[in-house]
Amino acid sequence: MEQMILKNGKYVTLDKKMPQMKALLLTDATITASADAFILEEIAEGAQSIDLKNKTLIPGFHEPCFDIIKAAKSLAASEGLSINEALKSLCTSFLNNGVTSADVIHISAEDHELLKAADEGGYILIDLCLYFTAAASAALLPAQLAVDNAYTGHIKPGGVCMSVDAFTAREALTRTFKEYIEKKQQVMVFADAKETIDTVLNSYRDALIAVNGEKTDEDGNKKPKIYEDLRPIIVGCAHLHESQLTLLQSLGFTPVFAHDSVESDGEKFMESLAQEEYENVYPLRSAVRRGLAFSVGHPDSLTAPDVIHSMYISTHRQSAGGYSVGFEQTINTDQALLAQTLFPAYQSFEDLRRGSLTMTKKADLCVLSVNPLEESADALRDAKVLMTIKDGRIVYKA
Repeated sequence: MEQMILKNGKYVTLDKKMPQMKALLLTDATITASADAFILEEIAEGAQSIDLKNKTLIPGFHEPCFDIIKAAKSLAASEGLSINEALKSLCTSFLNNGVTSADVIHISAEDHELLKAADEGGYILIDLCLYFTAAASAALLPAQLAVDNAYTGHIKPGGVCMSVDAFTAREALTRTFKEYIEKKQQVMVFADAKETIDTVLNSYRDALIAVNGEKTDEDGNKKPKIYEDLRPIIVGCAHLHESQLTLLQSLGFTPVFAHDSVESDGEKFMESLAQEEYENVYPLRSAVRRGLAFSVGHPDSLTAPDVIHSMYISTHRQSAGGYSVGFEQTINTDQALLAQTLFPAYQSFEDLRRGSLTMTKKADLCVLSVNPLEESADALRDAKVLMTIKDGRIVYKA
């Protein structure tokens, strides 16, 4: 039995039932107790004791959308590494940035075999939830609710991912969604433009009605019955309008905002879009007002994400040139933190296992140089990950 005590820290639990903590006891990769340090040291004699020196302990970050195979192949080619070495290097970079788990996308049958072998060989160091291509999902994705999918090593099946563009026919997409809903499988859809998002949401609505029927509300409007255990995801969401947010929420969808492009492409948005459009690109604040669980992802990145910098972008919305790109859609630091921890865990049905400092959850944690809930959002600019704990063990220390 391995035990660790984390003491003398600031604890951001993200658990409404237990917002305050003292010292923390980890036992065999699980959070098991919180009490004064001297009490934990008495009940866990011989446990490793870590002095946090008044730094901030938070849940490990969860990356909601990453093409790990594409990134690994790019890294292998540029650095002269094997694929396994590149995968391990990427995982190490994730851990150094406080990321302990990720949803990985566009996984083919060949990719699946590669990841399984890499995990068995000790090259996969974080937990990966796999979203398969449509072709691979037929054979590899269980026909069951995603909440019932289990990990083998560091890998578990998550769902199917697909891209939708302006040429995708609504009727064909409805048939595809109907198939996945009948199998009770999780769906992740990439869509950015307003018209494309319309196609996705209306097709999913039609599919839900076809599979599960409809009901009539008090105003006489017909609405699809929702499977509470389906949590479809839409990725991108640059041009997600208020009416679409209403439909998205009614269907049980949650968004993954590719929000970092506010910084990299902010001036392009300002040049190509009307003011109302660019000020509401990636509407984070609108999602907060509705009480939506949402995450911030990095689907186009070939390197491990700098999550703290993403939080800074979410709280400031400035372009690389220093221009404000829709300040009204900024969010607070606590909301930015949820969008990188508990909310993406919810999207991948991991919220009962990770995403908050809660008894019985996994001991996947990181230590920050600042407390996001106590200091101003400006402090995120220079914030650092000082330590990462994965499965109850220190795997990175600055």
